[in-house]
This record gives sequence, C-alpha cells and structure tokens, in this order.
Amino acid sequence: LYVTHDWDITPKFNVYYGARFEWQSLRGENAAVKNANGAYVGRFADYYLGATAPDGTKITPTPLSYDWFNYDFTAALTYRLTDNFGLTGDFTYIVQHPRLENFSPATMPNTDKISVPLGRAGIYYNNSWLSLTSLVSYISKTNNNSTLNLQHDSEIMAAPLTYDIQTIGWTTDVMAHPIKGLDIHFLFTYQKPTYKKYETSVTFSDGYEGKINATGNIVAEIPQVLIEFDPSYMITKDLKIWTSFRYFSKTYANINEAYYFNGHWETFGGLNWQVNKKLSLGCTVVNFLNQTGAKGSIAGAELITKDEAKQYNGHLMTGSYLRPFTVEFSASLKF
Repeated sequence: LYVTHDWDITPKFNVYYGARFEWQSLRGENAAVKNANGAYVGRFADYYLGATAPDGTKITPTPLSYDWFNYDFTAALTYRLTDNFGLTGDFTYIVQHPRLENFSPATMPNTDKISVPLGRAGIYYNNSWLSLTSLVSYISKTNNNSTLNLQHDSEIMAAPLTYDIQTIGWTTDVMAHPIKGLDIHFLFTYQKPTYKKYETSVTFSDGYEGKINATGNIVAEIPQVLIEFDPSYMITKDLKIWTSFRYFSKTYANINEAYYFNGHWETFGGLNWQVNKKLSLGCTVVNFLNQTGAKGSIAGAELITKDEAKQYNGHLMTGSYLRPFTVEFSASLKF
C-alpha cells in the first residue's frame, strides 16, 4: 500500500510526504542445524543435506516460518527564499526484515527488524543556465546479515555476523548550460561510511581462532571522496561529443584496513552521430588517460592485520583491475 501527498502550504513552502506498508510472509526450509549442545553446525568438507558432521550431527532441512510488517515513511520540504534560491531537506525512515537469501548460511540470521534512517538538508539555486544543490546527509542501517569467508593457510571457513553501518556525507551537484550546445555536470561527494558492531570469529581445524573486529573502520571498497565531471557539446543538432571524468579516492581492500588502493581516475569519452531517424553511430573511448592499477578487494585477506600486511609486500594477490584503454564502435538501426 502506497500513500503520497504533495502539499503547497504557502506559495513559498512545499511539503511532499508519503508512506509505504508491506506484509511479508516467508516460508521454506534451510540447513541451520543445531548439535546436541545447542550450537549451530557450520560448514565442513563435503557438506550437503543428509551428510553427517564431524560431531555426529546429521544435516537435515529445518523449516522456517515468519510473518513481518514492513513500512517506510518519507517527507521532503522545500522553502523558497527567492525565485531562484531556497532551502531543501528530506527524511526517510525504512523498516525491513530479512529476505529469503539471508537464510542461505548454515546458521540462522538475525531476524530483528532492519531500520534505515536517512536525513538530508541543504540549499538549492536555479536560474536559466545553472542548477545547483548542496546537501549534508546522514544515513545508517542496522542488522545487516552477512557471511565472511575467512581464510587461514589453505582452509576457508564461513563466519556469519550481523552488523550496523552508518555514514555522514556532503554532496554538491551542479548542472550548467553556459553557452548553447554545451552541458556540464559536476558532482562532489564526501562521505565517511563506518562499520558498527562488526565482530565475528571462527575456529579452524588446527585450533587457530580467526577474529574480526572492524568496529569504527571505514567500509571496504568505498571511497571517501567522489568527483564526477561530465561535459558534453552538441557540435550540430545530430553530432555530440562528450567526456566523463570520475575520481575515486583511497579505498581499503580489506576489512582490517591493512591493504588499500590509492585514488584513481576513470575516464570515458565519445562521439555520437544521429545519421538519420533510423541509423545512429557511436565511438566510445574507455580510460583515455590510460590509468593502470587495481581496485575493489583482495580475496582471502579478511584476517590480515596492518602489522601482518608487511610480510606480503611484493606478493601477487587476486583482485580486480581498472578497465584498460579501449576503443569501441557501435551502430544502432531502428526499423
């Protein structure tokens, strides 16, 4: 059920608000089996339904049945101080519960409600050639269900956990049309996403206990500074040239902040030609600055600490890489 209302309280003051209500019914089976001591049996070698765990527990399907009421509330306020300048803000509060995929590990997930409050406030300015919005924001999310695959030597074990996350941020978005045919988009974002209550552990077959405590750490793979600069120009009414520059600041490659990737630019550009109503041609250049390097995360590095990271200097590790310099041609035919 959705309910929305757009209300001009005065000629200068507008409020848009609404709500969403949802009934979620979840039925099925999973493999969250407890042993004689009441503890969940984790994954082990040759794990499958019907297998017998090392402690003698047989892995059988476990029925699950839940009924939940989810709801969202939202409100956006705009106050015009002048015809071009004003104040704006919005607030959203979302309540969710786990989805079916959250029951895939060999332990039951946290079934408490997941709450997501989001608040933003700032200013806007609009005229015939410029549109600017600058907002300060806060967002958090509780009871994220996740499973870490922790690696020790050659052994990998799954470690389920429930954690919270939060971030503050500042975003400025600009759309400009300074001369005919020229469009410029600029976006600057500063954010600081951090983990809360991010703690878990697992004991490996040799007795080693792998512990994770990332509370207060910056979220892995997420940059704190983002910049987008996207100019484009209509050479003729049918021929457009465009570029896109995207900057990602330093990102951590594992949860313990032991590894990180330096900031980098990702660049794109191209030429689009609408030959006629049926035929359009295009050329796109990827990474025309020829930036090289890695990004994302490093597989199997979750347990590595800052002190331990030094011993891996010069070693090859698996991860993701920046897209290489590429030229792509395209043609689209409509009939």
